[in-house]
Amino acid sequence: MTQRTSTTEPISEPTAGPPARDDGIVVRAVAAVVKVVVVVLVLPVRLAWDALAAGGRWLHRNAARPIGRALRWVGSGLLWVLTPVARGLVRVLRVVADGISWVGDRIDTVVSWIGGGLGAGARWLYRRTLTPVGHGLAWLAKYLVAVPAVALYEYLLTPIGHGVRRTMRALWRHVLAPVGRAIGSALAAAWSVASRISRAIGRGIAAVARTIGWPLRWTYRVALTPIGHALRRSSHAVGRIVRQARADVRRVLFDAPRSGGKGTTMDR
Repeated sequence: MTQRTSTTEPISEPTAGPPARDDGIVVRAVAAVVKVVVVVLVLPVRLAWDALAAGGRWLHRNAARPIGRALRWVGSGLLWVLTPVARGLVRVLRVVADGISWVGDRIDTVVSWIGGGLGAGARWLYRRTLTPVGHGLAWLAKYLVAVPAVALYEYLLTPIGHGVRRTMRALWRHVLAPVGRAIGSALAAAWSVASRISRAIGRGIAAVARTIGWPLRWTYRVALTPIGHALRRSSHAVGRIVRQARADVRRVLFDAPRSGGKGTTMDR
């Protein structure tokens, strides 16, 4: 009996092993697929970011600094011109303010004289009419608005608020925070992979440019430059020959009749 029980117990133990391994393989496969998808989505963004950063640095060197110097020069010139104008305006405004203050003092004197009589009437109206009306309105506001609002807040809104706060705290702790951390880690990994790919692409483009540029420079220096100089010298020589031939033809066509006409006149 003891031998049978000992033989049956080890058989039931390894049955829990394969599902855990299968779960681990599935999780790693899903994580790998998610990382690949995130890299594919983030790589264009990283390439665009690197391009924008390079363009921004170029604009800062070639456009922002000259424009800033020009604006600073213009600002200093405007400051030199506008400072005397501003001082003059301050003086004018000071004189105007003094005049307005003087007029205000006179108006205050008149108003205080008139307000003495009006104040007595206003105090009587406040004591005999507005004070009783105010007390009645305060009583109505207390028992018709304040007391129901306090009861509604204490017995309805406060329990609802506590329940919503607990629900949101549990949702954040058990759902949103883990998902956010997973997405953040995936995005960080994808961003680093995309940066490596972008730098590799940049180095490849630079290498291709250097590889293609060196034969082109060599061809230009060794072959095209001598050919260009030879063509330029030959064109200059052909131009001189053509100009000389044209001058000879013009001399033959136009100067010979003149010389013949002069000889006939001498013979006569």
